[in-house]
Amino acid sequence: MFLLYFVFGLLLCFSSANFPNKEDADIGMSVGDSAATKLVRSALEYQLRSPHLIKLKLRSAEDVWFHDVAKLNSKNSVSIGSLNVRFPNDKIIEAEARHLSLNSSTLVNDASLPLFFLDRKNVVVDVEVDHAFLQLRVEHPASLFMENCSIKLENVNFGVERTYLLNTVFNAFGKTLSVGMIRDKVCDMLQVAVMHLRREFSIELPFKMLIPDKFIRHLQNDRVILRSRINSIKAVSNQIAVTVVMEWKVDEVPTTERTSFVDSESLHFNETEIKKLKNGEEKAQQSDHKMQSSPLADFNSSSVSEAILIWIEDRLINDLLKQFRWDVQWINEVSIQLNSPRLPKETLDFFEVVCPQCFFLFNISSNGLPNVQILADKSIIIRSNNRITAAVLNPTLGHSGKRRTAIDLSMLLQLKLVPQIQNGIFRTHLELMERKVEVQKESAFPSELYGAVEQLIQDLIAEDMWPLLQRELEPLIYQSGIQLPTRCGLDPTSAQLYFEQGRLGVSARLENNLEEVSFHQCLQQFKSGLPDASKLFNDLSTRHKYKSKRFIRLG
Repeated sequence: MFLLYFVFGLLLCFSSANFPNKEDADIGMSVGDSAATKLVRSALEYQLRSPHLIKLKLRSAEDVWFHDVAKLNSKNSVSIGSLNVRFPNDKIIEAEARHLSLNSSTLVNDASLPLFFLDRKNVVVDVEVDHAFLQLRVEHPASLFMENCSIKLENVNFGVERTYLLNTVFNAFGKTLSVGMIRDKVCDMLQVAVMHLRREFSIELPFKMLIPDKFIRHLQNDRVILRSRINSIKAVSNQIAVTVVMEWKVDEVPTTERTSFVDSESLHFNETEIKKLKNGEEKAQQSDHKMQSSPLADFNSSSVSEAILIWIEDRLINDLLKQFRWDVQWINEVSIQLNSPRLPKETLDFFEVVCPQCFFLFNISSNGLPNVQILADKSIIIRSNNRITAAVLNPTLGHSGKRRTAIDLSMLLQLKLVPQIQNGIFRTHLELMERKVEVQKESAFPSELYGAVEQLIQDLIAEDMWPLLQRELEPLIYQSGIQLPTRCGLDPTSAQLYFEQGRLGVSARLENNLEEVSFHQCLQQFKSGLPDASKLFNDLSTRHKYKSKRFIRLG
């Protein structure tokens, strides 16, 4: 579970590297073998750092001689001297560990036949493994097969505390166990575990867990569940690539993270089951050999072994945007008095006669779903739809006639972001590429003037409103930038962005010390580092800085 948390933390960060070939996936990750070793070792250390309760379900034959044989309370400790993960060549994953030790102390209570002689006794088992080696083969699209398993035992001791006779019997029993017998049984168990790993693997998380709290109220549904499913696994020299498909669903019951393994059926390690699994493996292997998988490109970097590369498709970003309601009021009823000294003299003189007490109310709101497109020229295009309305309000009239819409516009803006990462800080330039304004039928202008009004507003956006917004945004998104999280296990100063048509990636080196990695703190750092868009637009509304002289002159 720690590894899953860690991967989600990595995905929240924003290379010069080459991507794997495109597939039907939303997110992908390539990991060098040294980085994989660090991840696996840290995950094991995390799991072994504190006690864990393990429940075993033991199934007996249908007809048994004895019931309720004994109650067992077992305490076990595991230590690993060294661990290495390698991807030596095409489709091969190797894991090698040295100097493993297992120490088990089991208290037997309420023992009856045939274990009555162990009642209230403490059974101790010490196993020392000098060398363990596991080799897996990866077949398209996401199948794992065990190629080789080797275990070299150094010492096996059985004993019962404070019982000389039983100790003698158990020691004799331990000597009768051949190294080959133990190795075969352990490897059979590992093979069964690998076969179960080949089943569909998924993670489900509440989407609101991954976004800042201030955005939750804008969700279409706060019970949206984000489900990830492994699509493919590929291994080549020095690295492994995993692609993931993301799916969205609404759950009536709030869901926490879970995997398809949690409630998996009990594993049976008898000869019949193992033979079935092996036969199934051979058939799947023959089928998989007929399927060809596209090769994985190299990182083109001497530090590939230490690096992690994560990429995301722009279609996933657009799916993410669909989860929100796009009815946000960017600027809400900003008022401009018609006797304001900021208005042109000619306009002041006109309204002083016609309606000195009137004023304009401006509203700018989102008008439909934005769209994101990632380009190979290291830029991101954002298309945003907005609605602008300006109403004239006369406070001296009755309620039914005191407000009239003067203008109602739909506005399409196409923005270009040019992002980069420098010294662990994410920055981006912001450019206005295209603007399109359409006058709606509710406007007070005759249709013959629509073209002139639309051109006037487009010029107003380009020459007055956009420069103002850019001045507000640039210090926030470029000069200050967004500090990448430091508690996600990555070195932010090594991060680099990479672009391909339709997807964006980031590569970075793993930190040497992953003990301080915290998924919760990583997520909090990422959330707190995001700019507060609502504060920005509130500031714009309060300052009333944008100019509307040309619009007023038209009135």
